[in-house]
Amino acid sequence: MKLFNYKFLFLLFAILSLTACDPLQTIVIENKTNSEASILFVFNEGNPDYNFSETRDADTLLLELDNTPENATRQFDFGMGTWEIENSMNQLVETVDLIEINTPTTTETYQDKEQIRTFFESRISKKQKAVILIEIE
Repeated sequence: MKLFNYKFLFLLFAILSLTACDPLQTIVIENKTNSEASILFVFNEGNPDYNFSETRDADTLLLELDNTPENATRQFDFGMGTWEIENSMNQLVETVDLIEINTPTTTETYQDKEQIRTFFESRISKKQKAVILIEIE
C-alpha cells in the first residue's frame, strides 16, 4: 500500500510540476469617455507574431467603441507569459507600425517604434504583468 501512495504522490507532483501557471498575455482596450472613440492599429505586413483578430486579412484594424457597457471594451488574448519578457514586447512592437486614438476632442498618434514601445510598456498593469490596459479617456 505504501508503494501505491508513493507512486500516486510522485505522479501528482510530476503533473503539477509540468503544468504551466503563466497567465495569457492580454490587451484590453476600454473607452472611458462619454462619447464614441476609436483606435486604429496599422500592422507590419508579413509579421503575424501577434494577431489582434483571427480574421485579419488587412494590415489595419479599426475598433470603434461607444460608451455603452456592451461596446466600450475589447479584449485580445495572446500566448502564455507576461509582457515583461523582453522578446514578447519586442515582437509586439515589431508587429505594430502605428496606433491612432481618436475621440471627438483629441487625436493621439504613435508611429515610431520607440513611441509604440513606450505606449505599450506604460500601460502594463501593475497587478497583472500579463495585461496591457489601454484606457481611452
